[in-house]
Amino acid sequence: MIEQVLEATNLYKATRQVERNKGASGVDGMKTTALSAYILENRSLILSAIRTNSYVPNSILGVKIPKGQGKTRLLGIPTVVDRWLQQAVSQQLMVHFEYDFEPVSYGFRPQKNIQKAVLQAQGYINSGYQDIVDIDLQGFFDNRPLYFTSTYLPQSKMSNHLAINPKMVKSSHLNRWNTQKAQKRYPAR
Repeated sequence: MIEQVLEATNLYKATRQVERNKGASGVDGMKTTALSAYILENRSLILSAIRTNSYVPNSILGVKIPKGQGKTRLLGIPTVVDRWLQQAVSQQLMVHFEYDFEPVSYGFRPQKNIQKAVLQAQGYINSGYQDIVDIDLQGFFDNRPLYFTSTYLPQSKMSNHLAINPKMVKSSHLNRWNTQKAQKRYPAR
């Protein structure tokens, strides 16, 4: 699967999506408008690092955002290059896993949103159903040790196609918990 992720058309689509989404700069300060030029200059180095399993994502910028009622939550902002790679992986995972989801699953899926979920729930209520279950896996993988991923991923249908680099998993966890330090060094713009 990694070759599908790194295929030119997939990477091009990922570039366009990241540029379309815009978003804040990560710890390196690169803006989404600079992504295409950066890829043009550094693409072969990045892809080589991925193919040799030596690519390590950059630190994540931690920014506190208001949640309501005076509360805040920590938002992790990856660098633009890491978002590009995440988008490329996401596009390929969608191809392989989208059809496994139930039609009534609305979380983070193409052409699905909260409004459609509410309309579906309203339809169930109007049909006489009394209970609606909302399950949120937010944070589920945040506290799972690396062996959890190593144990359960091989049982998935992608086990022969996608290798997880342990350095990438450990790096993302370490950076998530050190975001306060990163926030002080790299203030949000």
